[in-house]
Amino acid sequence: MQGKFRLAVVDGFSGAGRYSQGQAGSPLVILETFQRTMLEIAAKRAVEGFREIELEFYLVLNDADRRATAQLRENLEPVRAAFHDALPTAKLHVEFESVRFANFYPDVKARLQRGRFNNVLFNLDQCGGTHVDKATIIDILATFDSAEVFLTFMIKPLVAFLSSQNPALLLRRFGHLGMTATDLRDLEGVISRKEWLGAAEQLVYHHLNTAGTYTSPFSIHNPSGWRYWLVHFANSPRARQVYNDILHANSNAQAHFGSLGLEMLAYDPSKDGSLYLFRDEDRARAKVKLLEDVPRAIATYGDAVSVSDFYRQIYRQTAAHSHDIRAAIFESPDIQILSRTGGTRKKAHTIRPDDILRLSDQRSIFSVIWPFDKS
Repeated sequence: MQGKFRLAVVDGFSGAGRYSQGQAGSPLVILETFQRTMLEIAAKRAVEGFREIELEFYLVLNDADRRATAQLRENLEPVRAAFHDALPTAKLHVEFESVRFANFYPDVKARLQRGRFNNVLFNLDQCGGTHVDKATIIDILATFDSAEVFLTFMIKPLVAFLSSQNPALLLRRFGHLGMTATDLRDLEGVISRKEWLGAAEQLVYHHLNTAGTYTSPFSIHNPSGWRYWLVHFANSPRARQVYNDILHANSNAQAHFGSLGLEMLAYDPSKDGSLYLFRDEDRARAKVKLLEDVPRAIATYGDAVSVSDFYRQIYRQTAAHSHDIRAAIFESPDIQILSRTGGTRKKAHTIRPDDILRLSDQRSIFSVIWPFDKS
């Protein structure tokens, strides 16, 4: 029933808008994607009989290199003109800046607050890994009600930083790989190993997971070396749910090494694990584990939990596709899905956030290990 939608996107390291071979950079991708998405939404609303939605899009583009910003203005202009042609009633406001991100953030934060934007997305595609600190991410997610952050960085600067802060921690994390302090200063000998990916992912997750309620610490898929990370932060389980589905829709773009099911990010890298590239075959393996994990997760509440509370819990540690999670709920013989009126859901796609997931009286395929059982 929403009649107006306002979104602010901040690209903190926007570059010139196009790469040397002509491929679109993030500012062009952002604007083109928003245009395409809003046209799809408008068409869907028209078919369903809803009135046209009023759009307000605020785009702030910053790069410390003034030459890159000047080139970006030229490269963005035809995309901006196409946006106005396609969505003539939409309000589009674009601002350009050329300052270091550390100086840029306090100013853009104040602008967003003055504009009363709650739907905010920060794209922080930094060069290297030292321009954005954890405190900034925490502040973004704490300031805006509906905020998401995309952070890219190289793993080496994080390892170098932690080496100076807590070298013993790093040796514990990577000890099962036979790494020494000298190896940690180099990394080239292990950075292409799948086991390294699992250990490094855990390092990233434990270092950054307190920045947001939902943190996705997956590496860019590069078999020649797991060195470049794209991390997604959000405070909404729905945001994490959509992001997981996007990873599966673009399989092979990112990689995870470890466990499956609902505890993908609770993996102990010293134990056996496997490479997960979000492909169909990976999903098939995950579905088997989900059938075991879903009833166990419900049992942590007792024997019943609302779907919304269940999602708030599980999306902290899983990257499973939303369809696979719903299928595991629906296909499990140990789970009943009850509507608010007490009826039973018959199809997976009809599950609602206020439905209740309840364990059946007769359990078949799982057991719950009491967490304080020392036997």
